[in-house]
Amino acid sequence: MENGVKQAGNYKVKWDGTNEHGQAVASGIYFYHLQVEKQTKMRKMILLR
Repeated sequence: MENGVKQAGNYKVKWDGTNEHGQAVASGIYFYHLQVEKQTKMRKMILLR
């Protein structure tokens, strides 16, 4: 995934299903959060292999 600060605009992020070591992760429910200024949203995604 991505970390960092971006200029205002529209963005898409694609996760390839690997961890920080480049290894494939197992099927399951994964949580991510998006922070925009003072708002933070947490969501879940389902990865099926």
